[in-house]
Amino acid sequence: MIELDEFSMSRDDYFKLIFRHSLKTCCWVYACVAVLLTALMIPFGAWGGLLLLLVGTLIVYSILYYSLCRKALPLANETHLFQKRKVSFADDKFHIQCEDGSESHVLLSHVIKADRLGEYYRLFLNRLNFSPILVSAFRSEEDRLRFETEILGDKLKANTIPWKAILIFLVVSACLLGSVYVMNHS
Repeated sequence: MIELDEFSMSRDDYFKLIFRHSLKTCCWVYACVAVLLTALMIPFGAWGGLLLLLVGTLIVYSILYYSLCRKALPLANETHLFQKRKVSFADDKFHIQCEDGSESHVLLSHVIKADRLGEYYRLFLNRLNFSPILVSAFRSEEDRLRFETEILGDKLKANTIPWKAILIFLVVSACLLGSVYVMNHS
């Protein structure tokens, strides 16, 4: 059994986890929009106008992305997410006991994946919903390592760089830009 010290999560920490969770998607959208607008710039030759359109589009998308993440953030009066809690892991489940007396038990088999993002472990119960666990809440380094190896095991995914996806994107982008350039100059 692994018991954690009592911890709470601030609204800002929750926002950081939501924002950083979807940041990879945002970066892919940035890259795709940049390549597509660059492909449009080649035949029209209006580099100044389309460059301004590219920058404007990325700024508008950034503002929309930030506001959507803020909208997904629970309201400040939803205190059940931000109250102090104690977490323990035992018998193929984890137990959360909150400051207001509410309790929940979740089977570890319901956790589809887990990762570490900043100061938190995130235990995903589906693609979007996760239960945050503060790294510094572990009572010892041995407990934290046991949690990673014995409790999470192969569900703990390292945040690695998707080299294969990046390579495919670069090849497709080069083919698109090259074919547009060749069609424009033939």
